[in-house]
Amino acid sequence: MNRENELGSIEKGKFADLVVLDRDYFRVSDADMRRTSSILTIVAGKVAHDAGVLSFDRDEHDDDDDDHDRGRGHGKDR
Repeated sequence: MNRENELGSIEKGKFADLVVLDRDYFRVSDADMRRTSSILTIVAGKVAHDAGVLSFDRDEHDDDDDDHDRGRGHGKDR
């Protein structure tokens, strides 16, 4: 695939796809695992789902330098 410069870790300039869950998926019972839900989903650096549980300023971390990172991490088309 040879996309190490774009994928594989959470760093500036890489695609930011991640999910924040409401519990530790690896430590819950089978019954609790079925009740696990996303509280925040980010796709291509853009918030796709926000349950309103976390408190953060999205604009504070956006450097608006879309040319420098070629659109990665800012929700641009891949």
